[in-house]
Amino acid sequence: MRLNYRFYLVLLCLTYFTMLYIFHGNLQVEVNSKCRANNCLQSHEASSTDPKLSDDVSGNLEISNVELRNIKAMHIPSVALLSFKTLTPVQVNLANLVHTTGKLVPASSPKECYVSSNYSIRGFRSLEPDSFVYSAYFDERYSKRFVRIMAILSLIKQKRKLNVYCHFNVSDKRVTREATFYELCENHGKTYGGFVLSCEVPTEITNLCSITVSMEIKPTSSQYSVPQTTPQTLQVSRLSLDPPKGNKQFNFTICVPPLFGNIATEKFVEFIELNRILGFQHFIIYTARIESQDILKVLDYYRLRNIITTIDFTLPSVIQKSKIWYNGQLSAHNDCLYRAMPITNFVAFMDIDEFIVSHNGQFRVTDTASKQFDASDKICGISFDSAFYDSKYTKNVVEEGNYLVTQTTTGRSEKFSAVRTKVFVSPDKIFEVGIHHISKPAQEGFKVVKVNTTQAYLHHYRSCVPNYGMKCNAYKEDLTMLQYRKHLEAAVEDIFEQVFDKDHELK
Repeated sequence: MRLNYRFYLVLLCLTYFTMLYIFHGNLQVEVNSKCRANNCLQSHEASSTDPKLSDDVSGNLEISNVELRNIKAMHIPSVALLSFKTLTPVQVNLANLVHTTGKLVPASSPKECYVSSNYSIRGFRSLEPDSFVYSAYFDERYSKRFVRIMAILSLIKQKRKLNVYCHFNVSDKRVTREATFYELCENHGKTYGGFVLSCEVPTEITNLCSITVSMEIKPTSSQYSVPQTTPQTLQVSRLSLDPPKGNKQFNFTICVPPLFGNIATEKFVEFIELNRILGFQHFIIYTARIESQDILKVLDYYRLRNIITTIDFTLPSVIQKSKIWYNGQLSAHNDCLYRAMPITNFVAFMDIDEFIVSHNGQFRVTDTASKQFDASDKICGISFDSAFYDSKYTKNVVEEGNYLVTQTTTGRSEKFSAVRTKVFVSPDKIFEVGIHHISKPAQEGFKVVKVNTTQAYLHHYRSCVPNYGMKCNAYKEDLTMLQYRKHLEAAVEDIFEQVFDKDHELK
């Protein structure tokens, strides 16, 4: 009896230690696997060897099922209201899960750590009180590879010189590259302006999960007091054509510059639905301090159906409205250009009171645009002249109660503006886009084609502005938009019924 008791006790102990050994071994394999995926060694080296640099250089987190359940239970406000600074570091990393069909899904493939183009949590990070970085993109379009950093910097240069550096973790060492400055073309002499900062990527790096950026300030005046600088770490998105062109998620996309203030809900829904009828499939919309709760509901509705991606573009408080050109529109345009490259073949840049419309009998303007691009593989973009559509000059009798701007405003300026143009681009072939033109193609051989107004032009629904050679004294009736009325009214009413109750008054 005593022998049997001892035998069973020994057997129980052996079983316990065997299970402990197996469990510990599996745990160690899992931890090592996660560390390899997240560059744990590099993160440890960064924090231990240089505490001044950011404590987050590990790229995206690998999310377990337990973590995913916790995220779903986490209260995160509407992306249109979301301020990057309101998130904790953990939430910022977990926010790399994006909303597509109402479910949270990983934003990047398990084999790579790049941030998805759908990654909506962006924010301006301060290198020093007047210098901000926003986003980073891995650009492999050239013989040398670069990381492109979207930044807004002070344009006051009399008292200081700025140097920016990119810090890469390569094996067991840190490699530093100095950034080159490219000033965007339409800063209009304001205090703050948009820049693209470029750092060459070391050849040893394959997956560029994140980039740490630091700034050095050299005074050029004895009266200038050098402020404290703070290195910042940005997660990186990839521009390479993966999947290859032709298999991208979307064919035609629209970039919309920052929306702010109190926006008319009917006007916004009309913009989305009419452009969908015209052939566009997706919209990347930048937001900044939207006041309308109805607009926030509409944005969430479209976002959860993968019709739009919303990007927070709230400027730092130090950048007052008068100190930057039109709420940073130029920087938003170029961030959208780079963000769109991996997911869409073509991008148009428009405000919500603008529509590019065919005037050659084509129902969808995307069909007209496709023919223009198909003419040559050297075409990087097409440009459209514009006409003002002003309700004061509308002669068409419109049925009472119609609330659609494009159906009630049919008087347009006889003269077209060749200055207030808008462009449609193949984003892979562009380095910089302006507000009204293509500033810099990616290669010298690429060209921009102006579309004849007999084929298509931009409808701009606002009061005519008589500048840059524009004349506002002659108007004519244009009923082109009426062909879309039946489809548009049904689409807009359907959206309002789904987002709001059926009794919501359209006006």
